[in-house]
Amino acid sequence: MDVETAIEQIVPYLEDTSNDAPRVIYYNGWRGLGASTILRAIAEHPPPSLWEKFDKIIHIDCSRWTSRRSLQRVIVDKLNLTQMVAADFDKQDYDDDFNGIDQGSRGEIGGIATVIAQYLAQYRFLVVFHNGSDDMVDLTSCGIPPPELFHCMVLWCFSGRLRFIDTKSLQAKHSSVCFIETSSVDMEGTAQLAEEAREIAFYTDKLGLGVTPEIVKECYIYLLSLKCQSRNMIDYKWTTHASGYWVCEGIIQGGHDNRAWELAHALQQHITLEDDSSFNMATMFGLNELKISTKQWICNTFPYLGEVPPGTTSLFFEPKEREWWGRPIGSSLSSVMFHQAGQLRVLKLWRCSFSFSSPPFHCCSNLRFLGLVSCADEKKLGEETSTLAVEIFQRLWVLDVCSTNWQLSFPVETEEQEQVAADIREVHIDKGRIWRSNLAWKRLPNLHRLRVVEPTSSWETGRKDEFMGMVKLELLDLSGNSTIQVLPSLSGATCLTALVLDGCVRLEHVGPQGLPPSLESFRFDAGSEGDHENKARISRISLAGCSSNNLKLNLCWSSLYGRSCHKEKMGHPYYYSTGLLAAGSPLPKSLAYHDISIEQIATKIDDFSNAKQFQPLDFHMEIGEGISDVTTDTVSERGRSAIRFFMDKVESLHVHDSSSITTVVPEHILTLPNEYGPIMNGLKWCRVERCPMLDTVFATDKHFEGFSELEIFWASRLLMARSIWSRPRNPRFRRPTADPSDDSLRSVWGELTSFKQLRAIHIHFCPRLRYVLDLSWQYALSNQLETLHILCCGDLRHIFPVEQEFLKETMASRETRGMLEFPKLKNLYLHDLPGLQLICEAKMFAPNLETIYVRGCWGLRRLPATDVRRRQNGHPVAVDCEKDWWDNLEWDGMESGHHPSLFETRHSKYYKKRHLRSTVLR
Repeated sequence: MDVETAIEQIVPYLEDTSNDAPRVIYYNGWRGLGASTILRAIAEHPPPSLWEKFDKIIHIDCSRWTSRRSLQRVIVDKLNLTQMVAADFDKQDYDDDFNGIDQGSRGEIGGIATVIAQYLAQYRFLVVFHNGSDDMVDLTSCGIPPPELFHCMVLWCFSGRLRFIDTKSLQAKHSSVCFIETSSVDMEGTAQLAEEAREIAFYTDKLGLGVTPEIVKECYIYLLSLKCQSRNMIDYKWTTHASGYWVCEGIIQGGHDNRAWELAHALQQHITLEDDSSFNMATMFGLNELKISTKQWICNTFPYLGEVPPGTTSLFFEPKEREWWGRPIGSSLSSVMFHQAGQLRVLKLWRCSFSFSSPPFHCCSNLRFLGLVSCADEKKLGEETSTLAVEIFQRLWVLDVCSTNWQLSFPVETEEQEQVAADIREVHIDKGRIWRSNLAWKRLPNLHRLRVVEPTSSWETGRKDEFMGMVKLELLDLSGNSTIQVLPSLSGATCLTALVLDGCVRLEHVGPQGLPPSLESFRFDAGSEGDHENKARISRISLAGCSSNNLKLNLCWSSLYGRSCHKEKMGHPYYYSTGLLAAGSPLPKSLAYHDISIEQIATKIDDFSNAKQFQPLDFHMEIGEGISDVTTDTVSERGRSAIRFFMDKVESLHVHDSSSITTVVPEHILTLPNEYGPIMNGLKWCRVERCPMLDTVFATDKHFEGFSELEIFWASRLLMARSIWSRPRNPRFRRPTADPSDDSLRSVWGELTSFKQLRAIHIHFCPRLRYVLDLSWQYALSNQLETLHILCCGDLRHIFPVEQEFLKETMASRETRGMLEFPKLKNLYLHDLPGLQLICEAKMFAPNLETIYVRGCWGLRRLPATDVRRRQNGHPVAVDCEKDWWDNLEWDGMESGHHPSLFETRHSKYYKKRHLRSTVLR
C-alpha cells in the first residue's frame, strides 16, 4: 500500500457531512509509521473535495515538540494573528522567565485562546495536526473551537519519533475519537520504516545538513536491531552515545568531519531513544520482517563470548548473571576471540576481564568506539607495560569508561611530544580513570566533549593549564571532582558552551578570569544538605566575561543546619540568587554568598517588563519557602534591632512562595522603641509573589520615613493581601514651610524623601487588594513615578487614597489648580479592575503622559489631566480602550487640560455588550 492509497482511505472520513460523522480523527499510519507523511500530503495538496467543505485547512506541525505555549504560537502564526497577540506572549514569557519555568512546562495563554476561538468561529475549517508530544493534546485549550460544536474537524497523528502507539489503549480512553490505521499487508517492515525515514529527512534537511532517507532508515534499523537482540536488558545510553554509535559504525560517513557529527546530533533529536516505544516497535516487526542480519551488529547477553564472526562492525557484550555450561560469568577475553574482527568499529564490554596493557582487541585496527563498564585487569605475572593500549586509544573517536581503572602509560610530555591522540573527540569517564599519574587534557587537542565524573584519582597536573589551547572543546563536565580547589583556566577553550561543576565542593570561586566568552550553560550543585564533611566552600561565582545573551544557569546549594536552606533550579538566564537569609540566623561563613554577578547578560525587553531591573544587587535578600513571621515571642528586642539594622542595608529584596508569612517586615521590626530613623532606605527594588497568607506587604505604623531609594516595586499573586503599605493611623498632613535645618520640623521635612525615587509599580493578580499607598505630604511618590501597571485586582477601589486634610489642601491650592501633579508619569496600564473607581482620590495632572491602556475597568470615570498643548504640538496621549468605556468618561474641560481632544484613542474591536460572558472553550 502506498501514500496515495492511504490518502484515499482517509479522505472519505473528511468528506462525510452526516450528523454522526467523526469530528476528531487519529491516523496511525502503518503500525505507527509513516502517518506524518500522509498528513503532510493531505495538508499541502488537499483534494478539491475538501475545499468544497472547508474554508480553511490549517496545517499545524509540532513534530519537534517544545510545549503547549509553542503549539499556540504555531496556531497564531498560521492564522496571521501574531501582531494582535504578540504583547500577550511577551508578557507571559517574561513572567515565566522570572519565575524560572522551563520551556517545556509553559502552557497556553487563556486570553490568546479566546482571540483564536473568536477568529475561527466564523469559518468552516480542517486542522491537520502533527503531535510530537508524548500524549494527546487538548487543542481547545489552545483556542481551537470544540469540533463537536462548530463546523470543523481535526485530523492528527503522533509524529517526529520512532514509536509504537497502543491504539487499543487510546481508543479506550478517548471513545469519541475515530481511529484509522492503514493495513500493512503486502508491505514489508523496511518499507514502512522508509516512509518514516523520509519524514525525518524532511525535518533535518531544513537544518541544511543534507541527510538522506537512506541514512535515517539505517540509523533506525541499527537502533531496532540492537534493542530487539538485547530484549531491552542492556543500557546502551542512547541519549549520550547514539550519535557516536552511528558515526563510529559508519552509517553516517565522515567521522573526521564536524558535519557528520552535527548531522548525527540533529538526527538524534527526532528519534525516541530511552523509553520502551522503539523496543515495542522492534518486537512488533521482528528481525526477519526488517531483514536485518545479526552478523553485522551483535548484542550478546550470554555469560560467555565466543569468537567474533568476520564482518562484525558493532559488538555489545554484557554477560547476565546466570550459569551457562559451567563457565564463570564474565569469563576472561583472549585475543583469539578478536583475530577475525578486523572490521569491528564499535565495541562495548560489561564485567569482562582482560589484560589492560595488552587488550585482546588491539588487532581491531578500525575500532572507533570503545566502552568499558566494570571491567577488571588480568595482568599476567612478569608482564611489562605495553604501548598496545595507548595505540588503541589513539585510534578511537569516542571512549566511554565506567567503574574501570584503565591506566594508560601515556608518553611523557615534552616540547616535541605534546600531543597524545589526534582523533579522539569524546571522552566519558564515570567512577574510573585512564591515566596512571596525571593527565593534561590539552594533549588531546581534538576533544569536543569531556566528562570526568567522580574519578578514582585526580588528573590534575598542578600547573592549572590542563585545558590550555583546547579550542574545540564544547562540553566540560567535572562533576564529583571533590579535590579541585581552583578551576583550571578555560580562557583558551573558545568554543566551550557548557560547563558542569556539580559536587566540586572544594572550589572556592569560579570566574570571571579564565572563563571563555562562548559559555552558554553553567551548572553548579553543591551537593547534599546532610553531608557535613563535604560542605561547599564556594564564595564567589562571576560570569562577567560571558557574552551570551541567553546564558542558562542551574545553581543549587544548601545550608548546614537546615534553617536557611535554599535549593533553586534555574533554567532562566536572568534569575539567580545569592542565598536565602533566615531572619535572626546568620549564614555559616562558608555559605555567605556575597558576590554572584552576571554583568554581561542582556536582553531586549520593553520598558514594562525589563528583566535586568530585577538582577540582585550587592546586598540582596531572598525570603522563600519555609520562612515564618518573626514574632516578639521568638526574638528579643536586641535581636529585632539587629534585624532592623540588617533590613535597612538591603538593596534588593525578593519574597516568594512562603505559605506562612503575613507581612514581609512586621510592624514591631520597622517601628522599634527608641529608634526613629528612616527604614529600608537602602532598598532599590522589591519583588513579592506567591505568598497566599500575606496581608500587608510592609506593616508601617503611624508616620514613617523610608524607602527613599526604592525605584521598582512588583507584587504578584498575593491572594489575601489588602494593602502594600499599611495606612498610617496618625498621619501628619502639615506641609513643611520652615527651614529644613530647624530641628523642630526635621522629621516632617525628612519624610518628604520617602518614595522619592519610585519609578515603577507593577501589581498583578492580587484579588483582595483595596489600595496601594495612602498619599500625604510625607510622601514624594508622585514626583518620580513613571509607570503604573496593575491587572486583575478585583477589590481595588482607589490605587492612591489621599488623607483627608491633604486632599482638602490640594483641592484648595491655586498653584496646582486643585490637582496633584505627577510630573514624570508616562505609562498607565490598567486591566481587569472591575471595582476601580479612581486612580488617585485627588485629581491628577500628568503633563508628560504618553500611553494609557485600559481594559475591563468599567467603574473608572476619570483619566489624569495633561498639558493643554499636547494636541497642538502633535503629541496627544495615546489611549487603547473599549469605546463604550471611553464614551462614559467625565471631563473637566480644556482649561484644566482635561478634554477628549488631548487624547488619541484606539478602540478595542469588541465592545462590552458583545463580550462573551463565559469562554466557549470548556
